[in-house]
Amino acid sequence: GYITSRKGVDVLIQALEILIKDKGMEDVILHIVGNTEIDKKYFQEIQNYSQQAAIDQHIIFHGWVSNRDIEEFYLTPDIFVFPSFLEGFGMALAQAASFGLPIITTDAGAIPFLIKDGINGILVPPGDAKRLALAIEHLAASPELRAKFGLANRKLAEQFQWERSFSKITAFLQKLADRA
Repeated sequence: GYITSRKGVDVLIQALEILIKDKGMEDVILHIVGNTEIDKKYFQEIQNYSQQAAIDQHIIFHGWVSNRDIEEFYLTPDIFVFPSFLEGFGMALAQAASFGLPIITTDAGAIPFLIKDGINGILVPPGDAKRLALAIEHLAASPELRAKFGLANRKLAEQFQWERSFSKITAFLQKLADRA
């Protein structure tokens, strides 16, 4: 993906600041993956903000990662946070779900069709750093809820397996052929 203002990375960094300074969550590390070249000015602004807020040591910017190498980034986190202001499908959400990650995201665009609040993730309003921080704090404090969301997301991801989709398409085409 891309690190642009539409993705809400600035809001996530503000939420991180709340978690560290107000909630005392000093052990939080935020890994941010995405192309930083699309909107260089925005990327510089969020880097500057994190430095001025003295939380930059809690953030690792990985830049663009190939599809081959992205798996590592889905295998290690405790929580996947996607603070986007607008999404169509949200491929990163489907990928995170396939790895059984608990998800915190916004209720923007088509996201609520994939992530159901309280079922397989937590939805917050876009742009609300305080609500995002509270959601992260809540999920971080509950291994049971993380496990529940992770299991639900693995089940959700089964819907996106190509073999299953191909079988459904084949069955549909067969029904059409039988009618002809």
